[in-house]
Amino acid sequence: MLSTQATQRRLWRLVRFACVAVLICATLPTPALADPIRPASLHIAIDAGHGGGYSGAYYGGTAEKTLNLAIAKKVAATLRSRGYRVTLTRSDDTKVYRGGGIKTWLWDSKLDAYRYSDWPATDSTDRLRQDLQARCDVANASGADLFVSIHNNAASSSAVGAESYRAPNDPLGNQFAEDVQDELIDATGASDRGVHSAKFYVIRWSNMPAVLVECGFMSNSSELSRLRSSSYQGKVARGIADGIERFADRTVDETFDRWWGADRYETAAAVSRAGWDRAPAVVLASGVKFADSLVAAPLATKLGGPILTTGGDKLPNVIAGEIKRLAPSRIVVVGGPDSVPDSVVREAAAAAGLDVSKPAQVRRIGGRDRYEVSMNVAREMSSEPSTGVVVASGEVFPDALSIAASAAQKGQPILLASRARLAPQIKDYIVGGDKQRPVTVVGGTTTLPEAVLEGIEYTRLAGATRYETNWAVFNARYDEAARLRPVIASSQVFPDALVVGPLAAREGRPILLVGKSAMPGYVRQWVYNRRAEEIDAVVAGGPASISAYISKMFVKMEMNSY
Repeated sequence: MLSTQATQRRLWRLVRFACVAVLICATLPTPALADPIRPASLHIAIDAGHGGGYSGAYYGGTAEKTLNLAIAKKVAATLRSRGYRVTLTRSDDTKVYRGGGIKTWLWDSKLDAYRYSDWPATDSTDRLRQDLQARCDVANASGADLFVSIHNNAASSSAVGAESYRAPNDPLGNQFAEDVQDELIDATGASDRGVHSAKFYVIRWSNMPAVLVECGFMSNSSELSRLRSSSYQGKVARGIADGIERFADRTVDETFDRWWGADRYETAAAVSRAGWDRAPAVVLASGVKFADSLVAAPLATKLGGPILTTGGDKLPNVIAGEIKRLAPSRIVVVGGPDSVPDSVVREAAAAAGLDVSKPAQVRRIGGRDRYEVSMNVAREMSSEPSTGVVVASGEVFPDALSIAASAAQKGQPILLASRARLAPQIKDYIVGGDKQRPVTVVGGTTTLPEAVLEGIEYTRLAGATRYETNWAVFNARYDEAARLRPVIASSQVFPDALVVGPLAAREGRPILLVGKSAMPGYVRQWVYNRRAEEIDAVVAGGPASISAYISKMFVKMEMNSY
């Protein structure tokens, strides 16, 4: 139940917001918005400010870093008890940056812009920036959806109360900070010092909605006494957690389109509806086992239809309905009965009104293993030797998914290899003609060692991580105009990225793999460098796979307001 004071405060903020909104709407064009979406499966990063040699304020024998950590741990425990996943940037009295190479953001006067680089650390300011960036890196790498930095204030001895800060470049930060501030005041009864805009490093350079909370004033003896109290810290933690939950329960107006459904099968159907009114053919593949499915995108593109997925021994109703809507004259199944059971194939044929006994209408491309399946799909495509092929790992899925849309667009089959070997028939397919087919290997030497590719000339696109490999494909296989139109898909689950391959290929869009919210620094630099251009992205998958905040965070990363 809200207090009268809290209710009046919120009504006043609504009035202020409404007045500002009217003025803005009267003067600015309104961008097209996709349907609002509700966040799901949220992961929260909690940053205990200061730590180690950075003690922060110090009053009455108490260091700010100690209070920050105690409150941060209580916030984390409260959120975890409510079912949230939580990452703490630090869990003891240490700096977050422990040495080694680290890239940070700093204004480059020669470029008249920010640059993400290995800036030298020549003084205490540089070293502090490294520690602040390390906090952002923990949050960014963990894939956190929201970021809260916990601090305590100091000023004159008469100053009291709590306040929250958001970054000027964060389009969701003000609402997030308002929610946290309101609930913090309700839980503690502290004096309300409001919400402010500030250029604090951690809330500017974290890649998610972020707030920094000043829980109280250590310079006031009465407030310091409360802040030291475990019970009061619990109230602070509960208020912050309540604010996070309140914000998390809000829907988000996305500026990017999103192809998605409630599960992987509904997402496959949604992608199909986005791309096809009718289709001459449908490729049916497993939405559970990635191995056979990885090679389906180039085949589906050649056949002119989508990839639809299935799982278990029954065709999902939504997929049956989509097959019926598409009315294909042909269904091609990729993978053996272990991947797509015969009973499911019969259901798919019935949905399309096709005769499962006639290979011209319903055909399975199988094999003894995933490698033979890839070989048989390549033969089915009957591409010219000069078209080239892609070789990717059959043991992990991100590398093949990174290049699936590009391979499909170019008509290049995807052939699979393991860490131990390239099947002889696949090697013969590559080099056995009058002239070796052009080969692009995607993935590093950990997944595809050089010894496996002995005797083959190839170009390798790779990086140290799945994201760096994807980035190599993104830049090497697409021009700048295409790169401004990515499909953003998950690198952690394969079905969403799998089914977008044919549609991305048809629209000339690259696939940009991210974690649920994880975004490497070089992607942010790329977004920032193109802040004057429109990035026309599409998101593939629901908010449990790709954060509901993703399109707003592209706005944050553009840094047009800083």
